[in-house]
Amino acid sequence: MKYVLDRESQEYILKNGVIYIKYKYMNDMEMIWNYTTKTSNLDWFKSQRDMDSINGDIKNKEELDRIIKGFQK
Repeated sequence: MKYVLDRESQEYILKNGVIYIKYKYMNDMEMIWNYTTKTSNLDWFKSQRDMDSINGDIKNKEELDRIIKGFQK
């Protein structure tokens, strides 16, 4: 979830391993659902990796490669 929130530039607080979203977003169930489904969507991660490859962002591409590899186990 943290990767998706970072990628989507969403503000959150990480405290003791728990992710807290800003109060103003708590009632936006569509947004929360959208981000939640992205965390388990292999195609979304692959599309982000492809974008990073095109843009030359090696650091993010390598991180996405690790995430994608975790899906395939």
